[in-house]
Amino acid sequence: MKKKLLTVAAVLMFAAVAVLGGCRGNSGDSGEKQTDETSVQSFRLITPENGENGVDVQPTLEWSSSKYALKYSLYISGTADFAEGDVVYTKNNIASPYHTVSDFSLDYGKVYYWKVESIGKGEGNKLWASNSPLSFTTANDTTVTLNVSNLSYISGSDMNFTYGVPSAAVNPTVEIAASEDFADGTVVYSHAVSDGTGSVPKTKIGNGKFYVKLSAEIDGKNYSSEIQKIFIGENILIHDFTTATTDGYNAGVRNWSGGTQLGYEIADGKLKVTYDVGSYADYIIIDFSTDKDILSKIKTSAYLFVKYKADEYVGGVLLKMRGDDTVTSNWKDYTIGDISGTGEWREALIQIDTSSVINLNRLPIAIMTSISGAIYFDDIYLIKAV
Repeated sequence: MKKKLLTVAAVLMFAAVAVLGGCRGNSGDSGEKQTDETSVQSFRLITPENGENGVDVQPTLEWSSSKYALKYSLYISGTADFAEGDVVYTKNNIASPYHTVSDFSLDYGKVYYWKVESIGKGEGNKLWASNSPLSFTTANDTTVTLNVSNLSYISGSDMNFTYGVPSAAVNPTVEIAASEDFADGTVVYSHAVSDGTGSVPKTKIGNGKFYVKLSAEIDGKNYSSEIQKIFIGENILIHDFTTATTDGYNAGVRNWSGGTQLGYEIADGKLKVTYDVGSYADYIIIDFSTDKDILSKIKTSAYLFVKYKADEYVGGVLLKMRGDDTVTSNWKDYTIGDISGTGEWREALIQIDTSSVINLNRLPIAIMTSISGAIYFDDIYLIKAV
């Protein structure tokens, strides 16, 4: 009897195993089929919003994530149909759902259209944002510039300038004030301009130190150029190197360090001063021993205006007031500039006090350098502080 029971049990166990094994097999066959490719899912463009104004010309564009997307492609066009030739910006292989256009600048005050495509794994697995394309308008240009012809002027003659404002600017106005903050009561001249150039009669301003700027309203806000400082007085000496020679006020050099003496010549209407390694030398621009009348004209205070440039690095350039050599430490130094050698003309306007040097007899330009090279000067003159 026990033997029969064991046989039945064995049969039942075998059947159970068979059923379980069959269930596992059926589960694998009837489950969802897995593939290496999953279709990218719907997504939307977020910002800039459709019709948004005042967008930066290097905007950051953002969209929602597209599920299963491996990368995105961004397109910006000047037309809604993204016709060939109208697409101004394309960026592929974007990993995140946003992108800043840092490698290109859109035009100011212009309507643009943008769209984004998500790209997944597998050929043809792509999808445009559901609300593509959207439009936006870039902000208006707010750049306001003013260029004054010189930092220093003769009393009685006009001050000329050029300026630049974007097309959206309203009421561009040049202002001249006695204080750098253009506080109330310090503005001595204000005039609307309209054609890119202007002229201000200095007789309406007076003599002294002034500050100049150009302001304009753009999109309801006020924008200004960089402030420039000018001085209006009596011009008593001009170096016109267009016709001058190296004689006269260009009296020569003093070499203070034992290096090679400076050389100087008139080149292309400019004074060219060459120097050698280790030079610390003075090029005399005014020798009062040959024209003592200048001292009486400038009295104790004046401005020196000098325009200069160098194609290569020079070092320090100073204006040096020299007096009687028998008097100890009888000089005064004023910094003109540390020439970096950009090849661009620079201007310096330096107020000097002649009473600080006993028996002042010369005004040299000093060059302190550890290399050899050349520096050019133009428009060197003194302005009497009226």
